[in-house]
Amino acid sequence: MMKKQQGFTLIELVMVIVILGILAATALPKFVNLQKDAKIASLNSVKAALQSASQMVYAKALIQSVSPTDTAEWVDMNNNGIATLVDGDIRVRYLYPQQNNNGLTNLLVLDGFTRVGREFRLNNVNNCEIQYSQAANVGDSPTYTIIDTAC
Repeated sequence: MMKKQQGFTLIELVMVIVILGILAATALPKFVNLQKDAKIASLNSVKAALQSASQMVYAKALIQSVSPTDTAEWVDMNNNGIATLVDGDIRVRYLYPQQNNNGLTNLLVLDGFTRVGREFRLNNVNNCEIQYSQAANVGDSPTYTIIDTAC
């Protein structure tokens, strides 16, 4: 009686590896593009969070009768009567957070993002970030610019 051979031959194994290599080469560009799309989606989510947080600070400033001027004023975010950066409060100009440490440090704390000046960088990568620009005049709103050239 002849014994039946089990398993793959060397040629069959090489063919499977070649086919898998071709499939991987065609799928890689799509996968890389999905990563960029995911990073841009993260930036858009943080932009929405920044807008919401800025609107909350604006509302809190109105409630506390902060005057909408160019002079920076503190907004007591936790209503404890002490307005300082260490206490979790925010400095505003024209009722919106300033674009410096006093305005942005306590505005948002985000996992995976690093704040550098007025920028919120994804994984601390330059040009994969959101730039916050404070309101320039009474009645203006801050602007939020997404830069995704290096995502």
